[in-house]
Amino acid sequence: MLDEEQFRSVVAACAPELKLTSARRFAEGWDFELWEANGELLFRFPKRAECVEALVIEAKLLRELAPALDTPIPEPVHVSDGVDAFPMPFFSYRYLPGEPLGKADDAGGEVAAETGAFLSELHRFPAQRATELGVRTFTAESWHDEYAEFRERTDNEVTCLLSPDEQQAVATFWDGFLDDDHHFQFRPALIHADLGLEHLLVDGDRSRLLGVIDFGDARVGDPALDFVVFNGTFGDAVVAAYDGEIDETFMHRAAAYLQIGPFHEVIYGQETDQPEFVESGLEGIRARIVRGG
Repeated sequence: MLDEEQFRSVVAACAPELKLTSARRFAEGWDFELWEANGELLFRFPKRAECVEALVIEAKLLRELAPALDTPIPEPVHVSDGVDAFPMPFFSYRYLPGEPLGKADDAGGEVAAETGAFLSELHRFPAQRATELGVRTFTAESWHDEYAEFRERTDNEVTCLLSPDEQQAVATFWDGFLDDDHHFQFRPALIHADLGLEHLLVDGDRSRLLGVIDFGDARVGDPALDFVVFNGTFGDAVVAAYDGEIDETFMHRAAAYLQIGPFHEVIYGQETDQPEFVESGLEGIRARIVRGG
């Protein structure tokens, strides 16, 4: 992680025209951290070498995707292969106003409708162009293979940490998901692939969607993955405003991806030596699959 002195050196090297009057660490996630410059620019840095490729592809995608959407998203201003103070690629973008939604129950109806409209536009972006920009691309068949391989990995690294009865519940879930061919007959589209409520920026009244952030996991795959966190009245309104194809298994697939989410949390905790994520991920598996919450 950067400190303020390093960040100021980064800005001096990559944006010498910028007179830096204020600097602060703005936010961080699993893979990236953000620093704010003058309350106007956010600089996005990878936290580990394994995250560099995704960031480079994200910057390329955002430069073409931002002008194609009505909803504001990050649009790179400075893109760097690295400087002495930070020798890995990074990019900056203009600060997007708003605050994370956090809870869908707090939102007005317009936020849901605007979220559905955003997803409609995103999923219409030419998948072939996203592929040309380096975005990970799956067919419906290779999507199945990806999840089958992930299931095998989680059997060896995650499910083994559960009790025998819990392991059986997990096996039943995976068998039901992977063995149903109807789950893998979708039309692939460019998707955000990590559309948590915290990535939806809204105004102070929670009445309007002001922007969408964090496209580091974007890929060409199942559009249902972008509906994972939408449920209840809010979710119904998002779906109603969405003009993409929704088949009979669409929302069932979205629910399945929600159940799969905690496996990623466990693996992240293992890879970064953060046992708190391992424990919270295992509890998530118990809550979503074993107990059916």
